[in-house]
Amino acid sequence: MNKIFLFTGVFLCLFLSGCSNANRVYKEFKEIPGNRWDRNYALPFSFEITDTTVAYQIRIHIRHSNAYLHATLPVLLTLQDVSGQITQVPAEIYLKDEKGRFKGDAAGDIWDFCCFIAIEKQKLKKGVYKATLQNTYELPVLLDVMGAGIEVSKTE
Repeated sequence: MNKIFLFTGVFLCLFLSGCSNANRVYKEFKEIPGNRWDRNYALPFSFEITDTTVAYQIRIHIRHSNAYLHATLPVLLTLQDVSGQITQVPAEIYLKDEKGRFKGDAAGDIWDFCCFIAIEKQKLKKGVYKATLQNTYELPVLLDVMGAGIEVSKTE
């Protein structure tokens, strides 16, 4: 039985990573050491914008286990543009629906929640951006979060 879950998980990861999105500019996912996301541990990201004629959106991706106890995951996305200006976007990501079931895609006891839009249809300046993502939960350590990432895409 475990082999089936392992195969399904590996296949799903390979399939999802192989899918292409012509509008995607950047996508990176980072693992959280020991599945223990310390409130002071900010995940760093860096991406470059070359086309200033279109608007962009930034999505947040979360991976957690079945053992995650909370319905939501509060995060703070901090974005520094090429001029050094900082934008902070607090977000409350709802990982469970109104019936208490996890949302997203599951492979065994691992859940991937994709596509929480933190920034929607915004023009960005040309250059390299730095971003961080951190949890803002009231406890010092948030358990059973395996990783998080961001995706930057052109909007149509």
